Amino acid sequence: MRLFAVSFLLIFPLIFPLIFSFPAPAFAQAGQNIQQDNTIAQNGANSADNSDANSISAEIFGPKRQIDLAFGAFQRGYYLTALSLALDRAGKNDADAAAQTLIATIYANALGVTEHMALASSWYAIAAKNGDVNATFHLALLYENGRGVPRNRKRAAELFAQAAKMGSPEAKYNLALLHVEGIYAKPSYSEAARLMKEAAAAGLAEAHYNYGIMLSEGAGV
Repeated sequence: MRLFAVSFLLIFPLIFPLIFSFPAPAFAQAGQNIQQDNTIAQNGANSADNSDANSISAEIFGPKRQIDLAFGAFQRGYYLTALSLALDRAGKNDADAAAQTLIATIYANALGVTEHMALASSWYAIAAKNGDVNATFHLALLYENGRGVPRNRKRAAELFAQAAKMGSPEAKYNLALLHVEGIYAKPSYSEAARLMKEAAAAGLAEAHYNYGIMLSEGAGV
């Protein structure tokens, strides 16, 4: 039975636009006397206003997230810039799974660089070890298809199971098929149906279709 590999979008922290606050220009003419105490009072009022605004913003939108410049460049198609930024981050922090996954994705999809599946698999493996669900799922696909690594369906099944536990709908779908196949995962229509239902609930169209078939045939349900 052929495993279905969906087209997957990397999830990174949301990117918020940079907002720069420039002070209003101060116009001073010869002969003007600027009262220092008034300036200090005004600055104090502005500071209080900003503090209140930040508090209200945090209550509504939650705490600000750090801007991911590497992924921002990736989204805009500046792949070499994204790769450079991600490599720099990964070099400074060997636990930066998001940067590691981004590097792997660029090499795996030949985005601005020559496709290099062996290099992609090594970066996916590092990111997966650091707990990145997307990297774990994509590494499973590489083992399933023997791309960048020797084909090893047993290892692929283990990685699909890990990613499924971490909440990946695509991993749940593939793991469900492995339970139906019953070679590299325990034969179990009931477990397959459970995973397929969860993948469908997450919005995976293929899972909706297959779970519907399982319901109509009474397979595992």
